[in-house]
Amino acid sequence: RMKTLNCYVLLLCWKAICCNSCQLTNITIAVEREECEFCITVNATWCSGYCFTR
Repeated sequence: RMKTLNCYVLLLCWKAICCNSCQLTNITIAVEREECEFCITVNATWCSGYCFTR
């Protein structure tokens, strides 16, 4: 029974680390000012998920 529980815990840890890892996502940011008549959009890349930082 303990062996099954250990395998289950290892499976959950593997899923949390491997399946939900950091991925790059494309985003669009709208930049605008009240004085200007137009809006500028900036395309950027954003890290999403469980990203490791320093």
